Parts: sequence; structure tokens; C-alpha cells
Amino acid sequence: GILNDHFKWNKARMSCFILMITALIFSRSSNLVKLSALFMTDASQASSYRRIQRFLSDFSIDYTQLARFIFHLFEFKRVRLTLDRTNWKWGKKTSIF
Repeated sequence: GILNDHFKWNKARMSCFILMITALIFSRSSNLVKLSALFMTDASQASSYRRIQRFLSDFSIDYTQLARFIFHLFEFKRVRLTLDRTNWKWGKKTSIF
């Protein structure tokens, strides 16, 4: 309910996002295979893995909306902005996340 108030996503996308966040907390890893193993559904691990892949490839998150949610959730009084200038590479291609 709290997430639906801030993100106007459909039920399937929201469900996948919640499963991913829960799996991230329990696995303490961003490895998609490990995350898919922790999905609490009746689907096979391979299906969960493919679901995560589709979520990440077919959808872009509005980071302004995400930031508003985080600030609302934690009610920050004082904020310090930190920039990470790490250049990530995907194979030989530099990524601009």
C-alpha cells in the first residue's frame, strides 16, 4: 500500500519489485541468480530469474519519484549529497547509470 501511493505501477510490476527488495535484504547480494532463488512464489527459479531480467530491461524507474519516496519514508531532517564518479563498464562499453 505504501509503495502504491508513491509509484503508480501495475500489480505485476509492483509484486516483482517487492520480491526483489525482499530478496536483496535476505541475500545481501545483487546477484540475480541468488535473488531469483529467494523469490517466495510457486514459480521455478528459472522463471523468477527471467522475471527479474524483464523487469530490469523493460522498465525505467523515475529517480525523482524514488527520491521523494525515500525522503517521505525516512523523514530526513538534514541531508548531505554525495556523488560517486565511478565509471562502470559493461564489457568494453562504458555505462552511464
